[in-house]
Amino acid sequence: TNTESLMQISIGQGTTVMTPLHMNMLTCAIANGGILMKPCLIKSVTDSNDTAIKTTRPEEYGSLVSAGVAANLTTMMQEVCRTGTAYRMKDTPYYVAGKTGSAEFGSSLESSQTYFDSHAWFTAFAWDGDGADSRRICLTIVLEEEGTGSVAVPVARRIFDAYFLN
Repeated sequence: TNTESLMQISIGQGTTVMTPLHMNMLTCAIANGGILMKPCLIKSVTDSNDTAIKTTRPEEYGSLVSAGVAANLTTMMQEVCRTGTAYRMKDTPYYVAGKTGSAEFGSSLESSQTYFDSHAWFTAFAWDGDGADSRRICLTIVLEEEGTGSVAVPVARRIFDAYFLN
């Protein structure tokens, strides 16, 4: 790998490939103190009488990062939501930690300048307190062909508000 490619990959650009589910799993691991969980799409299967036939249980993949690294990332992601590119998340009645991003695709040559079109990304988690009864939610939003990640922040805010305020 040449230096230019390494620099691009280190900031999530270039040949970096990430699905929204993968990004959400990584974000959940940060919210979970560094523990990466296996994704699960159904909580339970019920019969016609609403009796549970099968119930899934959370399963760990393992430790992705230490609890200290996860705590530091959470602090930095909270700052993104207070004063950075996700500032539209500031002043919520719940806590938010997130990161905006953009995924470039295609390119055009106009007036001797090359530019790339971008998908807007925002991945975040939120919680409403510190105890066992605290509600927590994690989401990853991709808005295709919408530019910078800050465009996706208001969508996340509406989802978080619906979850915590209703």
